[in-house]
Amino acid sequence: MKILIADDEPVSRMRLAHALRSWGYDVMSAQDGDDAWRQLKGCEEPMLLVIDWVMPGLDGVELCRRVRADPEMRFHHIIVLTSRSGMEDVVTAIDAGADDFIAKPYHPDEMKVRVGAGIRILRLQQELRVKASHDELTGVLNRRIVMELLDREIERAHRDGQPLAVGMLDIDHFKAGIDAGALSPAAPRPPRPPAASRSRPCCARTPWRGTARDPQPPPGHRARADGRASRPRTPC
Repeated sequence: MKILIADDEPVSRMRLAHALRSWGYDVMSAQDGDDAWRQLKGCEEPMLLVIDWVMPGLDGVELCRRVRADPEMRFHHIIVLTSRSGMEDVVTAIDAGADDFIAKPYHPDEMKVRVGAGIRILRLQQELRVKASHDELTGVLNRRIVMELLDREIERAHRDGQPLAVGMLDIDHFKAGIDAGALSPAAPRPPRPPAASRSRPCCARTPWRGTARDPQPPPGHRARADGRASRPRTPC
């Protein structure tokens, strides 16, 4: 899980990044709030954010508000880092959307345990989101999430002026597969046959079976030895 640091002081940013990497975390750095916001807009997975309060341009509190206002970013865990330590400052940061508050100068052990707690919360939230968005039996996205994603993609297509294609698949004998346990995510997958056995010659003749409305074969079919007609060969 990634951690994004936003601090306009290069020394503080580099020292914290070095400590986090030594604890085994994947770290990204931003030189100010605007830079952090640009990086967050390109991220798809929830991250832990360690952001300084006082920064030029977009400060830490305003960055918290923007993150919480965006539906696609609301699951980030935010730790505000600042030299302010008054109770009113803590209330302001938490009210803006921060999950935790660490006053400078901080002890490395305190930073380590608070970051670890934030990572645990992110992982628990991720597990809950998976359970709430996926069908327990098949492991695929449930209808509610599919419709939410479709609405989001339609909005994105309108905004960007891009085309959007939607495909629908139907599974035959779905209930039989459920009863047999073949569609369970934990069910073992049978080995696929070799490519040669899966391929079907496109030039093979297939028998003309006829229909109630058209019992006679169309022109171009010839009778087989058993009296049935065969479809003409089609070029590959």
